[in-house]
Amino acid sequence: MNWLEEVKRVFNGISSGKEEELRAAIRELKCTPLQIGPHVTEPKDLPYGRNVIHRTDQVEAIVIYLPPLQSTFIHDHGKSVGCAYIVQGTMVNTIYKPNDRGKAEFLYEYRLNAGECFYAGPGQVHAMRNPSNKPLITFHLYSPPLQKANRYEAEWVLDFVI
Repeated sequence: MNWLEEVKRVFNGISSGKEEELRAAIRELKCTPLQIGPHVTEPKDLPYGRNVIHRTDQVEAIVIYLPPLQSTFIHDHGKSVGCAYIVQGTMVNTIYKPNDRGKAEFLYEYRLNAGECFYAGPGQVHAMRNPSNKPLITFHLYSPPLQKANRYEAEWVLDFVI
């Protein structure tokens, strides 16, 4: 069975879309750069490459390629939750909070390395950044499939007085 067939087999067994089920599905696949490589796409209309490799009524699997020193837009996942696995590289995940003006205020950020996984819960607003000079490749699983994600502008808050 090739890797894409394995993806379909594992993801067709997902029923609830809860965090532990998504994490278990990603762990079962044992994603490697060799397996993901044929599904990596170069950026076109976005600052990153994005390739939907599998979609059902329950889940959607996407491979993201973030070139060196690039970032995604600040965004949420609409009504979907997601789990992502760092296949190759290092990523900084920046978490924001939407304010009453519809802008995103910085909350915190953390670093993830190859082999680590993170969960984006309901309503989470974030941006992914590649802080290095090497490619970042991630594998994402969303449930339900992405439909209406929202994009935000950052609201910069000065934390000092002149």
